[in-house]
Amino acid sequence: MNRYQLATVTILSIACPILVVAQTDTTSAINAGKQFATTMLPQNLNNATPAAANPSAAVNTSTSTPLYTTNQPNAVNFRSGVNLTNQGSQAINDCKNYVSNGNPVDDQACAGVNFLTNNPTTKSFVIQNNDPALVSFKQASANAVNTDSPGQQCITQTINKPGSYVPDVCSQTSPVDSVPCTKTYTPSCKSVPVTITASASGEGALSASISPTSQPGVYSFTVAGGGTGTIGYATIAFQPSQYNTSFYVTLSMEPIDDAGVVAFNGIPIWAGYPNSGPQYSNFGATATYSASYAWTEPLGGTGPNTTFYADTKLLDSCPSGYSPQFMPTGQGSDTSQFQPGFFCNSNGKFLMNRHEGSNAAGASFGGSYPVQTGTNTIQVFWGTSAGGYGHISLAGTLYMLSTNCESSNVWQDSCAPMRLAQ
Repeated sequence: MNRYQLATVTILSIACPILVVAQTDTTSAINAGKQFATTMLPQNLNNATPAAANPSAAVNTSTSTPLYTTNQPNAVNFRSGVNLTNQGSQAINDCKNYVSNGNPVDDQACAGVNFLTNNPTTKSFVIQNNDPALVSFKQASANAVNTDSPGQQCITQTINKPGSYVPDVCSQTSPVDSVPCTKTYTPSCKSVPVTITASASGEGALSASISPTSQPGVYSFTVAGGGTGTIGYATIAFQPSQYNTSFYVTLSMEPIDDAGVVAFNGIPIWAGYPNSGPQYSNFGATATYSASYAWTEPLGGTGPNTTFYADTKLLDSCPSGYSPQFMPTGQGSDTSQFQPGFFCNSNGKFLMNRHEGSNAAGASFGGSYPVQTGTNTIQVFWGTSAGGYGHISLAGTLYMLSTNCESSNVWQDSCAPMRLAQ
């Protein structure tokens, strides 16, 4: 069976001349092809059939052209005006479900038909007259200029690009000798004593004193006392004739029996009854000390207003561990008789009364404190309950020495020889 392959190619062109050549004499064309094929036959081919092919007995004859017949079944397609549509359609139908029969010619023919059927080369599309590609081409053609002499479309630009720099680090080391030397300036300084105006007073069981020492500008003071069932207050006040930040005071207290308070410049720095109770220090700059503190509150919280008295006030607020309380009814206005030691009143003031301890004298303290401008005060309270006995002893020193230094241009310079050698 013969198969024909049909391929359709559609070519789109803008404007192309078409040349059509019509072959009207199909018989002459067939005869010309036959004559040409005859000249291509081998000279020694005797029989065109495969079984009878015998090169050694070949006879040249024009009637033995292989596969040639004057009754070619496809000839009707050529003689009908070269219309291959029916032939192509038949080939497509025949090859659609083709199963190989072992003939390579038939296999290749249907393979070609099926390939063309599944991959048509005809592409249909329409280009409009306003297509962007045509419009761009038209504009480019209209704006084309002679490139031999640039027009206004070309400009000359001068671009200055700053140079780039790459930092390069290098080092050079020179060995040197290390020679130690010193240059010292020692000013001439001396201590200048400063005089003070001072006073000391004691009340009750305490006495106080202050006096200069053998060293000018240095003064000593003492507070001491004690007794049975009593209290006492003492105050030492002093004011330097001139102020210097180097002025300071030292305090030292021996073991106390029973309760006491020491304050410097209105701030309590120690309070307690360590032979039977707590003691506190570092009250802070906001603390305020008062001796013989009085306040008024309703008796028992609901009774008539009554004025009560405490031996000392230490803070204007009630610290942790203590709670404000009203003074109870049936008691006198001297709270030391029914509220010894530390407590907070209904106004939240932290107070301390005399207290008798059952143990021996305990605790001592000491410290150094800067002197302020103007008047400075050292205040001491001591007390023991009725029937109790105790004592206190406090001593200290005032250092009122001002340091004056005289400047000079004299230097102890051991580096000068090295500088001259450079």
